[in-house]
Amino acid sequence: REAPFHLIPSKPSAMQAPLPPPPPPPPPPKTAPAAKASPVTRPTVEYRIREELLTHAPNLKNSGDQTAGGENNVRLRAAWLDEEGDAAVEQCALLLNAMWPKSWEWRLSTLRKQPVLCGNEASAIFSSDQGAVPRKTPCLLPRSLVFYLEDDAARAGSMPGAMVAHGRLKEGEDSGTLIGSVVVADQLRGKGLGRTLMEELEKRAISMGLREAWLTTDDQEGFYSALGYTKKEADSVPLWAVKGGGRGPAPPAALIKAKMSEGVWMRKGLGSKGA
Repeated sequence: REAPFHLIPSKPSAMQAPLPPPPPPPPPPKTAPAAKASPVTRPTVEYRIREELLTHAPNLKNSGDQTAGGENNVRLRAAWLDEEGDAAVEQCALLLNAMWPKSWEWRLSTLRKQPVLCGNEASAIFSSDQGAVPRKTPCLLPRSLVFYLEDDAARAGSMPGAMVAHGRLKEGEDSGTLIGSVVVADQLRGKGLGRTLMEELEKRAISMGLREAWLTTDDQEGFYSALGYTKKEADSVPLWAVKGGGRGPAPPAALIKAKMSEGVWMRKGLGSKGA
């Protein structure tokens, strides 16, 4: 019986060229890189004052009492901004940027800065007519004081109140403080709110043991003069006030000179022993 016939492939001759290698697989399609998370560039809340609050806001020039309720029991509430939450910080940034436009990121970063113990906190007493009086509250700076306009609905949480004023205390030296960023909402100017805000700032500064306040102004010298602040020559302004309060190295001489020439510098002694 014959064996099965098998086809055996012939070997390529020496003259036959080898087949080319297969082409490489195509590269995967390019995809756009994932976008990095960007910082907040616009507010997530809107600055508004309800018409009911504006209509019935108390006139502090007449009453002088910030806690007195006007019509519909509309009255003011003072609070430290760092105790009010992040939505309040954004409201405050809107209020300040309406007066002094700054980048949103910078404004939020500044307002979110947490207060720290002042350099003079080691001293637990301060002087008064009654002698050595214990400090009523810790000296924590910088801190922003804000005023809300609220009615019964706002206090119950069913309707929003409105942040209508802001002032900031910054740390100084030798029991001093720098007051800055004092602003009142446009709709409520002329009702005595600015004076009430300054009086509350000074009251809280005194309770921390602070005995002098410095500030600078471009166009409100008359307002601050009426509150007891006196104009000072540039060469009498302490260095800590010129550099904006706080601790740290002194700025360059050129920056100091430029700051000295900005606006009018004013000072007020706080408390009965403030010189």
